[in-house]
Amino acid sequence: MTQGTFGSPCIRAWRGRMVLAALTTVAIGLTGIPAGARSSSTSSTTASITLTTANPAFAGPAAFSIVDPPTKNVQEVSVSCAQNGDNVYLDVHTQNQASWLQFTLWSQTWANAGGGSANCVAQLYYYTWQGKRETGLVVEAQTSFVAA
Repeated sequence: MTQGTFGSPCIRAWRGRMVLAALTTVAIGLTGIPAGARSSSTSSTTASITLTTANPAFAGPAAFSIVDPPTKNVQEVSVSCAQNGDNVYLDVHTQNQASWLQFTLWSQTWANAGGGSANCVAQLYYYTWQGKRETGLVVEAQTSFVAA
């Protein structure tokens, strides 16, 4: 073959580029934008957790409301309380539970310490997974309060 025929390296490379350009044009026509330029839309909602119980206290209820962007992960809420740096309460609820946003602020440890005031933190979070292996923890929101 002589140079300039369809078998030459220059022509084969040119044909390859034309096929790629044609496929890209088809992709743009089907989707409206090139595949590499697509962006996923994310929710602009910011997660939050808010205590809805007025004046929470030892042995009493603590209820929360949440704003949560959609996620495929199982959401969890934890409440932990401490007195003078010592943990006296920890409970965790998952969104699969019927009353997952309602807690009773009581533990034997807290009762043994005489009840009383404690500094508490509520967190909204989920775990990330790769297959069956936990890979991380994402805390979406938290709030602090004092249980009297």
